[in-house]
Amino acid sequence: MLAETLVVLSLVLGGISIDVASRTPTLMFFDLFFLLLIIRRMVWFEWPSFRDRWVFRLVSLCVIFQMLGSLVNPIDIYKGILTIKALVFGFLLYGMLQRRPIAEWCVPLWLGGAGIVTLGSFYIAVKDGLNDASAMKDAVVTPMGPNNYVACYLLMLLPLGAAMFYVSKGVRKKFLYGVCLLAGCAGFIATLSRGAFVALFVATACSISLLYKSGIRIKHLVLSLVLLMTVLAIFSQQITLFYDFFGDKLAVGDVARMELWKKAIQAFEQNPILGIGPGQFVNYTQESGADGSRLGAHNSYLQILAEGGVLGSIPIFALMLILLRRAYVIAKASLDPVQVAIWIGLLAAMIHNTVDTLFWTQHFQVLFWVLCAISYTKFSGADHAMVSIQEYGAAHSDVLYGGAQA
Repeated sequence: MLAETLVVLSLVLGGISIDVASRTPTLMFFDLFFLLLIIRRMVWFEWPSFRDRWVFRLVSLCVIFQMLGSLVNPIDIYKGILTIKALVFGFLLYGMLQRRPIAEWCVPLWLGGAGIVTLGSFYIAVKDGLNDASAMKDAVVTPMGPNNYVACYLLMLLPLGAAMFYVSKGVRKKFLYGVCLLAGCAGFIATLSRGAFVALFVATACSISLLYKSGIRIKHLVLSLVLLMTVLAIFSQQITLFYDFFGDKLAVGDVARMELWKKAIQAFEQNPILGIGPGQFVNYTQESGADGSRLGAHNSYLQILAEGGVLGSIPIFALMLILLRRAYVIAKASLDPVQVAIWIGLLAAMIHNTVDTLFWTQHFQVLFWVLCAISYTKFSGADHAMVSIQEYGAAHSDVLYGGAQA
């Protein structure tokens, strides 16, 4: 349990740049620690659990079509390998967490650590005298990636961090979880990610009924408002800059992003069967961002279509739908605040992927599968599991357990 927890926490630290064949890829600490953990578990014959059969089959199909797409489009095999690796590592961790779940404090600590790292980058920008919100936004870069990347990662965990704070018992635990939640919320605001803010609001608004049924009341909303006001007070000098920044963006629009969407559609139309290959869209567009890095399609779903074509996209989209539907069914069946928070986090992250391309990053894959593992194992081990399955019928049982109970 502790080893898996430390591996997940290592994501906050990022990695180190190395020189390989005229490239400077980042060797993530997570990759190194995870490989060591896999070897250790294999020595003791503790293989990842593959009892979630439908998910296992869909992931296998995703990998097969991604490998085929890389072979058909050998423009940049390295990017294809990174894309496949992110999915495989995420799914293997999912299987391992079904045998040894992570410690309860992992999510709050990850949330707090990521928030503190983001705040550190933000205050360095402030110290350097940046007084333009756009420049300040670009200056927020962490070991986990730029501001919009971190916004999505924090977005996934904030609802769960809040739920764990509310349901936690004991003064010490509540204090620790509260500090971590405060840091994560502050870091989230410091990213200035419009898409992440909207995604979290929409996902929460769509889940009001579940929130009420799970026990959220006025006192919780008041406490949340106090937390938000406290965080906003930290950025009192930057509030005006943020307001002007969002106002300008709303007035001008985002023509560059829409152009990338059009190029993704064009790439799909030109390569409708197997696409242009996993991870290859950045080579297809040849467009660079402010830091010189190649731009993705700024829409994960359009980029998946462009890179995977029809054959490669179907299993990926099916995997997303099954895992999202399962999270919703579990949340509705259990009415557990933790399960409802996981549903909101996953839904918000997938909404955010309509305006950004983060699905294939290793951080997103790990956190996505961690949330799915927590939800799946927590519900499977609950006393009310079989009652809920009977209430929701055999079809929902297939979604929940992938046919493993048959």
